[in-house]
Amino acid sequence: MAIQNTPLAIICWKRMQKSELPNFTTVWRIFFCLLCQLYVPLQVFNIREWRIIVDFIYLTVYLHVLPFWFRCPLFQEYLMTSGSVSVSKKSVSYVLSKEGGGNISVIVLGGAEESLDAHPGKFTLFIHQRKGFVKVALTHGPSLVPVFSFGENELFKQVNNPEGSWLRTVQEKLQKIMGFALPLFHARGIFQYNFGLMPYRKPIHTVVGRPIPVHRTPHPSPEQIEELHQTYMEELRKLFEAHKRKYGIPEHETLIFK
Repeated sequence: MAIQNTPLAIICWKRMQKSELPNFTTVWRIFFCLLCQLYVPLQVFNIREWRIIVDFIYLTVYLHVLPFWFRCPLFQEYLMTSGSVSVSKKSVSYVLSKEGGGNISVIVLGGAEESLDAHPGKFTLFIHQRKGFVKVALTHGPSLVPVFSFGENELFKQVNNPEGSWLRTVQEKLQKIMGFALPLFHARGIFQYNFGLMPYRKPIHTVVGRPIPVHRTPHPSPEQIEELHQTYMEELRKLFEAHKRKYGIPEHETLIFK
């Protein structure tokens, strides 16, 4: 369910009635931490230009976020005005089963665990155990669209926390208790560039892969889920390899799936 790929998938269609359109599940591969995991998807999928494209072909975008954020005063209102909804299975299923079609579910994979490995120049994805989005896609039949953003890990620096270190151990324990991670990150200040919590001024390039057709299977077997999951990872890797040189990634660098 990668919404990153959706713009390319829909741009080739002619104007049509919403009832003629399928639903999409777009899965966003980004590495960010805390609020940054929400900020970039919200900006990319709510910018005016994107809305013009979406309105033209009658597609409705839903960014799915952790239920925790809807319990935060004021911030929940901000999320709701942007069209964000919970990432629970019930919410995703509701969006993808709405009558008329033309709905896009945007899901950010990786989450708390992945944010702890979000270091500049690293491309580690926590995806091997993330199969819920595949099962939902098979159940409802929307196309899976892989999306990847280059440059997000360059916006902040994170205190070194290799696996097995005391810091990583504490972070993982807190993550299990609270449901979200606490990476120790820093970047620049408002009026100086040496230290602060403002992101560095770095470009972010989001690329969209081709939609992966999904045959609707109300009760998918573990084998079917695993097969589609492997297909998604392969398409995501192809997307990364096809664009990495364009955005300054060394030839020897590749995605690491964990």
